[in-house]
Amino acid sequence: MRLLACVQIVLAVETARGLQNEDDIGTRASLTQLEGCRSQARQASESHVLLQRSIALSSDSPKRTSIRKARNLWNEYDIGTRTALIQQGGQWSQAHQASESQLCDMFRAAARDLVQRSKPDFTGWTSSGSPVLRVPYRIGPAGNKGLGLFAVSNILKGQAIYDGGPLAATMKYWLVLPQNSFHLIHKVAAGFSKDVVTKLMDWCEHDFSTDRGLICEMGDEHYINSDTHPNIEPCDVGYCALRDIEPGEELLENYGDEGLDDRQSMTLIQSIIDSAESAVPGVCGEAP
Repeated sequence: MRLLACVQIVLAVETARGLQNEDDIGTRASLTQLEGCRSQARQASESHVLLQRSIALSSDSPKRTSIRKARNLWNEYDIGTRTALIQQGGQWSQAHQASESQLCDMFRAAARDLVQRSKPDFTGWTSSGSPVLRVPYRIGPAGNKGLGLFAVSNILKGQAIYDGGPLAATMKYWLVLPQNSFHLIHKVAAGFSKDVVTKLMDWCEHDFSTDRGLICEMGDEHYINSDTHPNIEPCDVGYCALRDIEPGEELLENYGDEGLDDRQSMTLIQSIIDSAESAVPGVCGEAP
């Protein structure tokens, strides 16, 4: 069964998000229609995050509440309060809407990512930190999840891992794809392969800041994978360690409990993927 068909089935049965491997998919997918997604997930690791985000936790996770956690400092605020805080200025900021040139750069970044990780000698890279991530880390292969983000030094329980809030430094790396610009987004996506478009969509989610459409994380934090037994979680500064983490351990959050996507955002993501490979050359000049 093709991955996109799996996603459509999942949407049809009102599922929402979040498993990180085929074992959890097999455990949670009690509906027989979803069984085909299990084998497909093993064959499509590069598109696996999209499938993770499509499988439901809403029906069977005891941790789900009517107020869902988010990957940011906005947890206690509704959209109106968030907008007011942004307008007041200070440390609060609003993610910028991606321009046409930025959209091209985003898709090109996803294309470079796929080329890089496909090289036989690729082992990843190490960074001392970033404006978003507060700890040194390594990006490297993470089995059927593709790439992951790993600790390179000891991290203590409660230590801040990365900024997840509407801060100016963070927002430079998060770009919004608003619904009122989807005609342009579809035109840009049309010039790239489905693999490239799907990879970029792995880095995008519901726009939690102002509810305009999708928000895409373009920093290395987008390599953090999901697990039902995470070692980091939302905290008052963004994301913090749930326990002591040793060098070499992969940093893992739980997409499902955070509620990063909903049916609307998954539908928007699917519409962009469906636009792939429909124009040669595309707006950005690339051929799929």
